[in-house]
Amino acid sequence: MQSERRVGCGVALLIVDEQRRVLAKRRRGSHGDGTWGLVGGWMEHGESFLQAAQREALEEADLSISGYSSERVVNSYFPSEDVHSVTVCLLVEPHHWTGTPKSVEPHKMYGDWEWIDVRTPPTPLFQPLAECLKIYGDYLETGRIARD
Repeated sequence: MQSERRVGCGVALLIVDEQRRVLAKRRRGSHGDGTWGLVGGWMEHGESFLQAAQREALEEADLSISGYSSERVVNSYFPSEDVHSVTVCLLVEPHHWTGTPKSVEPHKMYGDWEWIDVRTPPTPLFQPLAECLKIYGDYLETGRIARD
């Protein structure tokens, strides 16, 4: 009997500063190793998007999150690792977070957190980060959120 494969659900936090730069890191030791990614991870059973965002921001970057402005969903499949996820991209504007980013889990990243200019992003990008940048490109350019 084959083991049942499942699709995971995660959150990716597009944490933005006053200059509309995005907080990012180079991933280490997980699918997407060496790519640039966001604060985020797998949701835990029973969590809301906000609860998952708050937990991940604190665990990974020592940031406090009070809310988010928008959410969008992306479908990500990583064939080389056979990982499939639905990722909820949360736009976290400056008034929704406090603290100074620090590397709380250095074993899961190369270097430190960096504020990246999305007009000239580093490469390669983790697939959910690339998708979140496409979705929120207008906001990052203009500061206005496109509503569906």
